[in-house]
Amino acid sequence: MDAYITLNGKVQAENTNNPGVSTGLLSERQREVFQCMTAGLSNKAIADKLCISENTVKYHIKNIYQVLEIKDRKDLLVYIRK
Repeated sequence: MDAYITLNGKVQAENTNNPGVSTGLLSERQREVFQCMTAGLSNKAIADKLCISENTVKYHIKNIYQVLEIKDRKDLLVYIRK
């Protein structure tokens, strides 16, 4: 189960099922995109699932990378395996 703490309109989320993975300060939508990415979905599949445009998915991914201080999906896999 995920634990949430709201802070300045952002969601501090800790995945309590895997304490090694912290998504830091991400918006709720960024967390949804993050979860889809970790499930291996493509940008188009994420867009379809969340009913948003592919460009919006790319925007969220860019922001997720900045917050988590990673540069690509390969780094994301390393991040979630920590």
